[in-house]
Amino acid sequence: MRKADIGIASRPGLRPTRPGDAPGSADAAHAWTAAGGAVGAAVIDGIGHSTELHALVPVLAVDAARRTALRHPMAGLIGAAELLQNPGAPRGGIAWAGDCRAYGLDPDTGILTRYTTDHTVAVAAHYAHQGMPADEAAAYSSKLTVSFSDLSIAACNEAPIPKGHLVILTSDGVHDQMDPTTLNTLVHTHHNDAQALAEALVAAAEDGVEDGQPYRDDATTIVIRPLPASSDTA
Repeated sequence: MRKADIGIASRPGLRPTRPGDAPGSADAAHAWTAAGGAVGAAVIDGIGHSTELHALVPVLAVDAARRTALRHPMAGLIGAAELLQNPGAPRGGIAWAGDCRAYGLDPDTGILTRYTTDHTVAVAAHYAHQGMPADEAAAYSSKLTVSFSDLSIAACNEAPIPKGHLVILTSDGVHDQMDPTTLNTLVHTHHNDAQALAEALVAAAEDGVEDGQPYRDDATTIVIRPLPASSDTA
């Protein structure tokens, strides 16, 4: 039974080549619907561009999405991290704990809300939740880091989104590469078509410059649009 209209879009970035880099994207996204209708979704933004990393991030996205649908979002995040926690293996960071974002669009008011605070451990989000100004809380993001392989409940945070809201998950290659006005306009233009919105957001991510060369980050989006009960189809 289908409970949501789901759109997924991604495109590899453009970057200067470094030793050990492989072609392709270090982003991955997956959405999965359980038999009872619960939808789990995950966006993974890996650090680096090795062949091994590119093969790993889709596995993490699938694992996190399925665990989320079957159990709970925190179980999805921590469970996927457990796939990397091999004490006998060399430790290497592959992702920040939280610089992907979640947005929600209220279908009644049309207000788009950002529900997560960029952070690499829970400290920044915790301070923001306790009332610290967002710019001050965000400063902790550049000072505190954690690798996905070391992730624990103490190093991540939850952000509830009200039932019925359109949910948008983005890697930083999307939200850092466009101004908030553009994002807001695209969401309101395509909010009735999840796939169209996902593709529009990825396509709108602008190029930049790094080390004097053209650069754009990998960009990935998942859009989940709840469907009314009367629209369910077997």
